Amino acid sequence: MKDAIWVFKSFGLKAGILFVVGSVATKFKRLIGLAKKPKRFEELSDEEARQLASAFGISPYQGRDVMNSQFNDYNHNRTLH
Repeated sequence: MKDAIWVFKSFGLKAGILFVVGSVATKFKRLIGLAKKPKRFEELSDEEARQLASAFGISPYQGRDVMNSQFNDYNHNRTLH
């Protein structure tokens, strides 16, 4: 609901109506099983994962294991202040 109000305030009546209609249609499709579920990173092929990494600016993509270890090291060494 907050998203719909934000769209109406930010972009106007037409965009708000399109957003609400699209949201309702997506919910209905999910209920009857027609909507596609988004792929998780683990489900991507190696080429798709390489393209995704380059799109996000991770240029030296060596493989999934390296990426997962770098992410885990980052989360482990991060401190909250």
